[in-house]
Amino acid sequence: MKTPLNLSRIAKLCYSTLALFLGAANAPAQLLQSWQFNDAANTPLNTAVNAVPAGVLFATGQAGVSTNGAGQLVISGNNTGLGARSFANIPDVTSGSLQLDVNVASWNFTGSPSLGPLLEIGLANPSATTTPNSSSTRLAHLYFEANDLGAALGGVARGGNSTSTTEATDILFGLVRNTPVTFRLNVDFATRAYTVSTSDDYSIITSTGNITTNSPTAAFVQIRAIDDFSIGGLGGNFRVDSITLTFIPPAPVLTPLQTWRQTYFATTEPIGTAADNADPDFDGIPNLIEYATGTIPTGFNPAATVLGQNGGGFLTLAFTSIADPALTYTVLGTSDLTGAWTSVFSATGATLGAAAQVIPDTTLLSAGPRRFLRLQVTR
Repeated sequence: MKTPLNLSRIAKLCYSTLALFLGAANAPAQLLQSWQFNDAANTPLNTAVNAVPAGVLFATGQAGVSTNGAGQLVISGNNTGLGARSFANIPDVTSGSLQLDVNVASWNFTGSPSLGPLLEIGLANPSATTTPNSSSTRLAHLYFEANDLGAALGGVARGGNSTSTTEATDILFGLVRNTPVTFRLNVDFATRAYTVSTSDDYSIITSTGNITTNSPTAAFVQIRAIDDFSIGGLGGNFRVDSITLTFIPPAPVLTPLQTWRQTYFATTEPIGTAADNADPDFDGIPNLIEYATGTIPTGFNPAATVLGQNGGGFLTLAFTSIADPALTYTVLGTSDLTGAWTSVFSATGATLGAAAQVIPDTTLLSAGPRRFLRLQVTR
């Protein structure tokens, strides 16, 4: 019978993932999957419980890969299925970024039967549904090997549809390690770039590269045994404390007006002194007009200027426009301030562009004793 999930351990892991890995991200991170391996001893990979409610399981197990009853997944013994892969089918991710955190307890590679790649843990794209053993399914992976320098490689990523084993900068930890270390693979779908780093020094990027696939999609978490896992001879093993997958939504795209508010009022919302009709500098010009005419909302500015009669006998109004297509500039006129204002001109910011405007009235000044013009901006 499986041991109960350690909820405090899960909460601690989630907190450390957010605090250490995500930093002060604007968009809220979402923990998607979390395999803690708190199952009973000898539980195969494909029945290891996912700690996230409604989290997925790995579809298949692998020989020599099972839990030890002490909160770890152990890869050891003779894995007869060389190149075998186990996939956990996650909801497709094509935007924002994914962080795959592999918390490793220890390893022993001293008796590895051959030098070179031993293990991949990472993300795969949808082609894995039809060719689960093909190298073309790789999106980006952590990549572990024993090398001829007598050391163990900690984290190199392979990306895209490439079948090569091209490696980035190696990080060497030794053939035997008993101190826990966390490897992080980050895939940014906006830039199509991946980075790999470790908890030994989070400020240093272990490796980085680009995803080459035309339609990058993360559809699977994948564990792949690349070589015979009788690593370390009879006592060889690779022990994993947990594997977690975190989604960071793409940052919201701000409108030009939201960016303007953020610049002057440290908020993107039209509230308080940042409201469209607010006048925090008391110059008689509301914020929306300040924005639309390119003036500073926190300092006194002159209003749109009514000019005298032009050569055609019309009163004119002068102002500066900006090239925001969301804005509509309307010049209104009236002969009686107590009566209705009627439109004499209207155009969008896209039409006007960023330029000085001089707009004539449509009623001759000679038609009456008085004439008034004003600027209205709507969005």
